[in-house]
Amino acid sequence: LWDKAVAVLHWNNSYVEPRNSHVVTLYGSAAYNAAYKKLGSHSLTTGGSNGYARITAKGTGLFSFGAGDFAIEAWVNPTLIAGDYRIIAVNQTINNCQLIIDPNGAIMLHGAGTLLLQTANLTWDLTPGIFYHIVVTRVSGVIKIYRNNSVAAEAATSASIGDDTSFDVGLR
Repeated sequence: LWDKAVAVLHWNNSYVEPRNSHVVTLYGSAAYNAAYKKLGSHSLTTGGSNGYARITAKGTGLFSFGAGDFAIEAWVNPTLIAGDYRIIAVNQTINNCQLIIDPNGAIMLHGAGTLLLQTANLTWDLTPGIFYHIVVTRVSGVIKIYRNNSVAAEAATSASIGDDTSFDVGLR
């Protein structure tokens, strides 16, 4: 699958995504942090409610998954969730694709203008320094959300997901 990867973000204190050379722009209080990391030399910290990173690939179609197979994977360390915590947001609208943790700990996938899949509310320990592995896949029309390698929810859908503009990481 490596040949189909469109963005690989290890946050190694770099403003260029290494796989396809997409430019990464930090907004608000977002910063690279060497103290909290899971992979690589740094992580992205959002610094509260206004920090996020944007990866732009306008006109390339790279973030437009359509009705095909895809995978989104992230390591998250949410220390406080006061409102929706967007792991990713493609073009900042539910019409495209958003992977969200809500204040109750549910993981939601929005796309095609609607809620496509949601896990049950999960009682998370929001302890600083604890990372959670979140993965969303669609294979042969079935979307699955995984939390720490266990399937947390699944449903069949052929909804078109994605956009060719940009995607944001850590947006609230």
